[in-house]
Amino acid sequence: MILETQGKVLVLSDSHGDVETMLDIIGHWENELDAVIFTGDGAEDLVEAAFIFKDLSFYAVTGNNDRMQAPNSRVNFPLENELVLFGRKIYVTHGHIATYALVKQEVLRRALLAEASIALYGHLHIPEVYIEDNIARFNSGSIAYPRGSSDPSYLILDISAHYLGYQFFHAKSHQKRDILV
Repeated sequence: MILETQGKVLVLSDSHGDVETMLDIIGHWENELDAVIFTGDGAEDLVEAAFIFKDLSFYAVTGNNDRMQAPNSRVNFPLENELVLFGRKIYVTHGHIATYALVKQEVLRRALLAEASIALYGHLHIPEVYIEDNIARFNSGSIAYPRGSSDPSYLILDISAHYLGYQFFHAKSHQKRDILV
């Protein structure tokens, strides 16, 4: 649990073996970040990144394409995770907790049960943001295999107990991307 009152969090998903892009993204933001959250499908990539970037906190969940990761001292991979960072409760899952058509609804339902104000998921490979029932729901997209005519992408969250800012970025160029709410 991170106790500072405000922080910057990198949210990544679906690297599917593209560790080079993952390391580039984390390295690009390393000096500005307080934490990294990975929403699955590339657990081996994240384990490598966690051992390279030793000063960052890493949080993750397992994806449907992740093999079992051996316990290690840097990052764990549960199916779902509930975090409290910077005064906000965050629900995290990959998204394979439901069929593709029902992922968004199931993420919202579970975030409500967890009493979270932020929900993060992957699996669909499409960057999205929805604000519903006082929960900001984000899919950062995929850094390796985007779908739905989207670009490879990731998400930066600026979080405090009373503020939530977000910006999507292109995974290769780090240029800002607008995502419609």
